Amino acid sequence: MAERADRIQIAWHEFEAVLFDLDGVVTDTASVHLAAWTRMFSELLSQYCRERGLPFEPFRPQDYRQYVDGRPRLDGLRAFLTSRQIELPEGTPDDGPDDLTVHGLGERKTGYFLEQIRAEGVTTYTSTLDLIERLRAAGLLIGLVTASRNRREILRAAGIEGLFDATVDGIDRAELALPGKPHPDTFVEAARRLGTAPERSVVVEDATAGVAAGRRGGFALVIGVDRVGQPEALREAGADIVVSDLAEITIRRAAVAADGAPPSDAEEISDPWLWVYDSFEPAEEGRRETLLALGNGYFVTRGAASDARADGVHYPGTYLAGGYNRLVSIIEGEEFEHEDLVNLPN
Repeated sequence: MAERADRIQIAWHEFEAVLFDLDGVVTDTASVHLAAWTRMFSELLSQYCRERGLPFEPFRPQDYRQYVDGRPRLDGLRAFLTSRQIELPEGTPDDGPDDLTVHGLGERKTGYFLEQIRAEGVTTYTSTLDLIERLRAAGLLIGLVTASRNRREILRAAGIEGLFDATVDGIDRAELALPGKPHPDTFVEAARRLGTAPERSVVVEDATAGVAAGRRGGFALVIGVDRVGQPEALREAGADIVVSDLAEITIRRAAVAADGAPPSDAEEISDPWLWVYDSFEPAEEGRRETLLALGNGYFVTRGAASDARADGVHYPGTYLAGGYNRLVSIIEGEEFEHEDLVNLPN
């Protein structure tokens, strides 16, 4: 299984399959979904508040994470509308994007999402693709579970159409009448399609709804990927392990016994030229970023993850000799002039 210590050690030979979420885990489309939802809800809220003389309260990233992220499209839409006490007719699947119904707004959001990925393409997380390659080499089956009805177009745009052994998406969920996340049914169906069972499978998710689905489904291991600074929320939802990026999950090589039995103790692949942290500890992240800073005397960049943003945990920084501000401070009644390096655009 896994040890929650300074090093993340996963005995992958104990599992048969790994089920990945799509948005935010394999592809960097969570930000595209957020932008599409924000655009659609901003239009709705502006019209709704203007017609009723109410103060405008925008759709916020925390609204996306709490009500929408990881859920089937219409479920997330209904949850947010309920949170704002907005009642709209349900409509029908035939409604268009201009219809002010739940189904119509869902179509409008989908249109905005597809418009952006068709114009800009889809970015993948290299660390996730690397992990999938190593898991497949270790003999594990790879599945994909997503609430998105646009799975085919997203995978095609990302160039990873043949990456998964089995998939379950929003279209499959509707056809099979399966409840979406946080219910475990779509993950259980993906395990069935791979010919395995939850107790022999791993779930990898970035949304609390998806993590909760993995835990409720009795999956052997649930890994939470924290890209937005919510590690505790993922743990509370049921994640066994929380990492900021899947590069923190290591694959260990083990010799197979002469009788072909699974290895009991895998030996770590080590490289004396590598300095590697195998775990994510928010309290230690600032120190680690400092220790892993790279520079040459004229230019230096802190060792933050490539997708990190300045927040309470991470502080990506890039500095250049001569790029500084001069500031005068008053300390105990005396003036002191300081020259401080300025964090340049990263």
